[in-house]
Amino acid sequence: MAKESRNDEARRAILREWDDWTKNNPTAGALKGMAFFNYLRNERSELLDFKSGTVDKWQTVHGWLLRGGRVKD
Repeated sequence: MAKESRNDEARRAILREWDDWTKNNPTAGALKGMAFFNYLRNERSELLDFKSGTVDKWQTVHGWLLRGGRVKD
């Protein structure tokens, strides 16, 4: 079995945080993904400590949320 990468760990941690965050913020609205990212930057910045293939970590997090079925584009 291949060793799990730090980004795989980061992705799973962020998706778990999303699931918890949405329970407390069910009415975050259409920009829920961006509101969540702002929450991460302000309250849980340690979860954004991963290497990103892009300069903008929002793009990475948004992609994880999309592929994880948490948001729709």
